[in-house]
Amino acid sequence: DRSLLIVVISAPGNFLHRKLIRRTWVTHLNGIQYAFLVGSTDQSAVQQGIRNESSIYEDLIQVDMVDTYMNLTLKSVALLHWASQFCPDAPFIFKCDDDIYINIRNLAEVVQQLPPKIPRVYGTSVSNLKPLRPKELGSSSQPADDSDKWIIDRRLWPWSTYPTYVSGGCYLIDTSAIGPLLAAAQTTPYFPFEDLYI
Repeated sequence: DRSLLIVVISAPGNFLHRKLIRRTWVTHLNGIQYAFLVGSTDQSAVQQGIRNESSIYEDLIQVDMVDTYMNLTLKSVALLHWASQFCPDAPFIFKCDDDIYINIRNLAEVVQQLPPKIPRVYGTSVSNLKPLRPKELGSSSQPADDSDKWIIDRRLWPWSTYPTYVSGGCYLIDTSAIGPLLAAAQTTPYFPFEDLYI
């Protein structure tokens, strides 16, 4: 089935996650293509493991960017670049994290019902979410713990709520949206939360 490509976002060291995915929902793909997208690592043992894994399964895409949580936006934009270059004929790309279980039959049924060539991103919509702020002197509201990965400084996002966005755990992209998304990425300032950015 060439109507759908599934790209699983994975950290370089998440060997077990990828192994479990290959043993579970990947076995039900029935011709649907899939790949794992990982970034780079400076840990030589992990990099060697990725090379070995790639030679065995031939399902890994490694992009040249340091793989950290705060670089997920770069990783998602790299996915868009990769898809536009290597999968221009796939009508839909399904992006998911490596801790998501996919019901392949349900996903395939949804994709078959969608009209192609409508530049959209489909997924769970999030609205009216307020940003978590770092602790501020004299703040009367309850500030977030400074170690929280969801904290955003007012200099990066000065507004009181985020715009409506599609949750990043998994979403479906009509590939006609990739060109406009990549064009927007050229002029949109970097933002560390990839689902909000995309």
